[in-house]
Amino acid sequence: MNTPAVTVAVCTHNRAGKLERCLAALALQKTSSSLTVLVIDDGSTDDTRAVAEAAGVTYLRQEPQQGLGAARVRALAATESPLLILTDDDCLPDPDWVERLVVAMEDPAVVAAGGAVTPAETDHVLLRYYAVTNPVSALPPSLLVGGGALYRLRLQLENHVRLPRPLRPGPLYAAVGANMILRVDALRAVGGFDAAMTFGGEDEDVCVRLRERFGDDSIVYVEDAHVGHDYDPSLRDALRRKRAYGAGAGRNFVNNRSGLPPLFPGPIAVAAVAGTALLARRHRPSLLLAALSAPLAVYPRWSMRALRERDPESLAYAYIQFGEEAATTGGFFAGVLRTVRGKR
Repeated sequence: MNTPAVTVAVCTHNRAGKLERCLAALALQKTSSSLTVLVIDDGSTDDTRAVAEAAGVTYLRQEPQQGLGAARVRALAATESPLLILTDDDCLPDPDWVERLVVAMEDPAVVAAGGAVTPAETDHVLLRYYAVTNPVSALPPSLLVGGGALYRLRLQLENHVRLPRPLRPGPLYAAVGANMILRVDALRAVGGFDAAMTFGGEDEDVCVRLRERFGDDSIVYVEDAHVGHDYDPSLRDALRRKRAYGAGAGRNFVNNRSGLPPLFPGPIAVAAVAGTALLARRHRPSLLLAALSAPLAVYPRWSMRALRERDPESLAYAYIQFGEEAATTGGFFAGVLRTVRGKR
């Protein structure tokens, strides 16, 4: 059986140290496919070029910095292989990662596939939270169900009570750009990536258009195609990331008109309790205490986890989830406004 040629594209900006580790992991890939690695440098000012040249990979530069969407447009234009794999400069693929993704594409009905992304380290409270919630994860098939606003609200409320369920092999709503393989002719047939999406949402946008063209079963999850993610363990970065994802979702909502916006009831509930406390004249101390503990009540899954696993750190996760959902919602509205204004 002939094995197809594969291109792995790594888009990067000013993270030479992380890129070096990513390229070292790619050099260890055990695959029967002919493998080309592209580094798309999005206007870096550090040693990115030297790192790519030392690794012996193909280096392409765009300047000034144009964002992730434009970098992936450049990667697609430069790809001569029938299969394109995407990952990020802060990712560390397992040695069999490429091979696992390529095997999934042996089914001609599959035009895209994605695998698992988990924290490479868990030595910080935020990284341990990520190990449970996984902010860079393929979107589950439950989103394929067209159940309207009440159905999506139910899914969001379940996310307050239950911990995330592991994804299983089978159809996906969308793969994630940190761990994603695409059939190049299918990707080009739907117009490729949106260069205007600077960070976040460009992978979901492509998946929406691929499913519309090729069907809901055309994008699948590959359970054992795994990459580790070298997250920045700072709350500021976590909120920046979520705001960017929300902005990308806002652009997708305006452009694709598919699904419903990622609006979360949790921040609204917490804000309502906090606002009541601030406006109350009597029993203010007790209401302030209620406001401070509101995330624990709104996201009871973390209190239950703390009791079940005797892990008090889980209580802090309720506050992180509240911050992430608030940042995503704010980013969504900003993305909608920016996109609508751009169409005028």
